[in-house]
This record gives sequence, C-alpha cells and structure tokens, in this order.
Amino acid sequence: MENQDFAQIRLEKEYEYKTGEIKREQLLEHLQEAYKKHIRDDKLMLGLRDDYELLLKLGDPFGKKYKEKEGNILNALNKRNSSIGAHGKNPLGEEKYHLVKNKLTGFILESANDVGLDMEIEQMPGREIL
Repeated sequence: MENQDFAQIRLEKEYEYKTGEIKREQLLEHLQEAYKKHIRDDKLMLGLRDDYELLLKLGDPFGKKYKEKEGNILNALNKRNSSIGAHGKNPLGEEKYHLVKNKLTGFILESANDVGLDMEIEQMPGREIL
C-alpha cells in the first residue's frame, strides 16, 4: 500500500477520489472551475493542504476541523518538515517531537471522533526498551 496522508484516505474512502487520479470532471460542478489551475496531464494534482481544502469545500467534517486547527497543524508540520527526520537538517528534540506528535495526533483523533470513527493510534516503544 502506498503512503497516504489522512486527507487522501478520507477523499478516497468517502468520495471515491483517489489522489493523483482525479479528473476534473469527477469533481462536483461548482468545484471544477476552482480547481482548473491544479490540472496537470488531465489529472488533478493536489498537495497536502489542497487535500484538506477540497474536503472543506465538500463540506466534510475533516476539512472543517482542519480549517479550525489550521494554524496549530501548520506550525507542527513546519517543525516536523525542518527536522532531520523529514526534509530538513535540524534535530527535532524531545520537547518539539512531543509537541508535533500531540498536535497532529489530537487533530486526527478529534476529526475521526467527529465522524464516529473509533481510532487507536499505537505508539512505538520508547525508552523502556533500551
């Protein structure tokens, strides 16, 4: 299975929109014009934020929750993305790691709860195994 983010999974499961394979004409008519600039090779190309914006425009609870928490989520993602574990060169450090983890996990769990999904996110063992 390919690596998918939370919004991509929601788009596929709830709306049958498989990211990277969505054709403009598959979108609801009122969204086709708005996403015209995202068409490449006859397919809709969306980034992570675009996926959540599409969910918001579809009236989806995940999109609404994203908009509500957008500042916190983007702050956490920026910290993660600048870390050595993602795209950057800086170590994240334990405190920032927990901040990022808690913000993103909280968002996912709240969003899932809003649509009646019961999710448990297993945490890998920590220092106790050392």
